[in-house]
Amino acid sequence: MMHTVARFLAEPALLRKVVDTGEAMNALRPGMFSGLRQRGDGFACDICQDGSWSHHEQAIREFVTEFAALLRTAVDSGIAVAIDIAIEQGDREAATAFVGLGFDPSLLSAIASLGLRLEITSY
Repeated sequence: MMHTVARFLAEPALLRKVVDTGEAMNALRPGMFSGLRQRGDGFACDICQDGSWSHHEQAIREFVTEFAALLRTAVDSGIAVAIDIAIEQGDREAATAFVGLGFDPSLLSAIASLGLRLEITSY
């Protein structure tokens, strides 16, 4: 099943800002931030877990809209923020497997306008 996350990474000097960003996200939507990841270089939060690309696209759109101000502030402060769409081996092998993912220009524009990276990871 595809899994989309937002990943916030930073150098050690900026980790306090990463934590502040996560806590501010929790104030808007509880449960988004549960602490720094084991590597201690940032955190990731779930955006969508679903087998339908249209659900992921909608969830990404809602995420960047809801958290736009916090995302822009994070990027402006030097935090690297990426939307990462993970495609598992089972996604590629299923009878309903994707041939490709299409990105609506308005979604790409929203992501780019905030300075976010868009990544697709295949496992």
